[in-house]
Amino acid sequence: MHPFYLETEYYILGTFFVNQSRHFLFHNKKTGLRKISKLPDGLINDLDGSMPFEFTSVNNAGTEIACIIDAGEILAWLSSNKSKYDKISKEFMELEDLTSNANPVVIIGYVSTSSKGLHPR
Repeated sequence: MHPFYLETEYYILGTFFVNQSRHFLFHNKKTGLRKISKLPDGLINDLDGSMPFEFTSVNNAGTEIACIIDAGEILAWLSSNKSKYDKISKEFMELEDLTSNANPVVIIGYVSTSSKGLHPR
């Protein structure tokens, strides 16, 4: 459990741990807006309620973050979250057809300038 930070011209994005609980940092260097959230399961996908994720990359503009998730993790999440199926996007539900040994899936999230701060795409 090591801290992880990414910095661009406009943003500092990172994860760190306090008492073994994961926190996320979003700092807009241009406006000074800073948000720290305690999200033990990862960033919440507030667009369709699907699987939380943890970013591992950011584009140069700091407007998009990305992560790679193993197909088996997605299948396990879908299997244990059947109650959310009616809220999850059709596109994410298509991942139910994956096999556990399929290629990893890339998730791209959009860092919004709104008060909510982050919106996966």
